[in-house]
Amino acid sequence: MDNNIEKYSLNIVWSEEDKSFVATSPVFNGLMAFGDTKEEALHEASVAIQAFLKTFQETGEQLPDPDVAETYSGQFRIRIPKSLHRRLAEVAAKEGVSLNQYVVAKLSGAEAEEKLRRITNIYSHNFSVNLVQNNAEEGFLSSSRQGDNRFVNGNK
Repeated sequence: MDNNIEKYSLNIVWSEEDKSFVATSPVFNGLMAFGDTKEEALHEASVAIQAFLKTFQETGEQLPDPDVAETYSGQFRIRIPKSLHRRLAEVAAKEGVSLNQYVVAKLSGAEAEEKLRRITNIYSHNFSVNLVQNNAEEGFLSSSRQGDNRFVNGNK
C-alpha cells in the first residue's frame, strides 16, 4: 500500500452544525472525517485516506495524484481585441506607466473591489439581521408579506 498519505492535502474546518471539526480532501471526493479536535479529525481522515488508497489498489484503479504546491512565474498571456489593447496602452501612456503596470494595477484594484463588495455584503446582511432582531425585541417587527400578521408588533 502507498505509505505516502501525507502527500494528500486536507482541509479542516469547524462545523457548527455537527459541533465538531470536519476534514475533507480535495483529491478524494466524498471523504469526510470528524473529530472533537483538529488532531482527531486529521487522524480520522488519515484512516479514511488509507481505506481509499487500499480500495483503489484492490480495484486496480489508478491512484489520484497528490496535490502539490503550484509555482507561478508571474506571467501569462491573454488575447484581447486590438481596439482594447490600443485603449489600454493609451490610458497607460497618459498616466505615465507601462501597459503592464497599468493592467496589474487594474487587476489588483478589481480584486480589492470584489473583496470589499463581499465584506460589505456580509456586514450589510449582519446589520439587517441585527436590526430586525433589535426591532423585534422592541416590538417594532412586522412582516413585509401582505396578509402575514404573525409578527405584527413583535407578537407571534
